[in-house]
Amino acid sequence: MTSTHNFDLSAVQHRRKRVVGASLVAPIMALLFTQSMWVIDGPAHLSIEWIGLALIVVCILGRTWCALYLGGKKKRQLVRHGPYSIVRNPLYLFSAIGAAGVGLCAGSLVIGAIFGAVCVGIFDLVIRKEEAYLAVQFGAPYVDYLTRVPRWLPDFGLWHDIDRLEAQPRLIVLTFRDALIFLAAFPVLELFEELQAAGYLPVWLYLP
Repeated sequence: MTSTHNFDLSAVQHRRKRVVGASLVAPIMALLFTQSMWVIDGPAHLSIEWIGLALIVVCILGRTWCALYLGGKKKRQLVRHGPYSIVRNPLYLFSAIGAAGVGLCAGSLVIGAIFGAVCVGIFDLVIRKEEAYLAVQFGAPYVDYLTRVPRWLPDFGLWHDIDRLEAQPRLIVLTFRDALIFLAAFPVLELFEELQAAGYLPVWLYLP
């Protein structure tokens, strides 16, 4: 089992943020020259955009909800209640949902699937490193948690909670603020559409 010596969990998490951001640069740049095959302002296109916005809202609220429970405890206390009772990585799950929502805001189901899949793939690599660290840090209780609670797909039958939480308001606000970047993507994508409609950007690929 991996040793915790010289393992910096915070560094892994910061690196994860940089890698996710860098990995999404190419898909986002590709959107400059990609357009939904559905008629802009048509019912299909608008419906997909609204679903995307709904997923982004779910991401923002979900990540903030998780921060209420996690609150800086990840390296010193095993959190197994609330959202962490039904899935091991709810923060990453909500982030992947938000990424898929950003892609859907382009009016394309394919782009939404690509954005979500990229995030899941990157997060899965980070999660495996974190799990190795946490298994050493917390021992048998965490190994038991790994065997009972799924990594990605929530099992709502496992839900349990506690009566009182010790939250850190600063971390909750920071988590909420960071999640707003998903919402900021929407006006950028709308700008891309306007530039394409005005002929300033060529469209090379149409996707459903």
